[in-house]
Amino acid sequence: VTPEEFVDIYKEFGYDEALERDPHSLSYIVEPEKGMKLFAMDTCKYEENIGKTEPVVSGALKDETLNWIKGQIDSMKNENCIISGMMHHNLLEHFNTQSVYFSDYVVANWDGLSTELADLGMKFVFTGHSHRSDITMKETEKGNKIYDIETNSLVSYPSRYRLVNLNNNSLNVQVKDIDSIDYDTGE
Repeated sequence: VTPEEFVDIYKEFGYDEALERDPHSLSYIVEPEKGMKLFAMDTCKYEENIGKTEPVVSGALKDETLNWIKGQIDSMKNENCIISGMMHHNLLEHFNTQSVYFSDYVVANWDGLSTELADLGMKFVFTGHSHRSDITMKETEKGNKIYDIETNSLVSYPSRYRLVNLNNNSLNVQVKDIDSIDYDTGE
C-alpha cells in the first residue's frame, strides 16, 4: 500500500478531519475535543520495505516530521490547549532494557525524543505495537512529565480497550475487557 492509498483507505478515520498534515510523512493533527490537539505521529518505515522480503517493523520519527511537530506546537502556544499524541511504536520503555532486547517496539532515539516532546508540552502519547496494556511515565530534568499509554491489540488475549476521560486537565484511563461480541456467526 502506498502512502497515498493509505490516506485514502483511512480518510474517514482521521485524515478527513486533519487540521494540518505533515508534508514529509503521514503525520497529521486533529482536535477530537475542543481544546485538545492530537498529533498522529507517523513512525513507520514503509519506505524501507520496498523490495524487501521481510518487513521492517522498527520505527523512527523523521527529522523533518519532528521539526514540523515543533513548529505546530509553537504555533499553538497561545491557544491554551492540551497537546497529546499517538504513534504505533512505544515512545517510552515499558520495562527496563526494552530498547535493548526488543528495539523494534520502541521508537528510535526514544529517550531524547520523549524528553523533547515532554519539554515542548506534550502530556501523553497513545501507543501500541507490542500489543500489551501498560502505562509508563517519564519526568524530564526540567520537571515536565509525559505518559506512554500502551493498549493491546484486539487480536491479543485478553482483548482490551481503553476509555479515556479528560476533565480539568486530569486524564482518567480505564481498561475494559471484551467478554463477548454480539455477532451472528450464522450457526
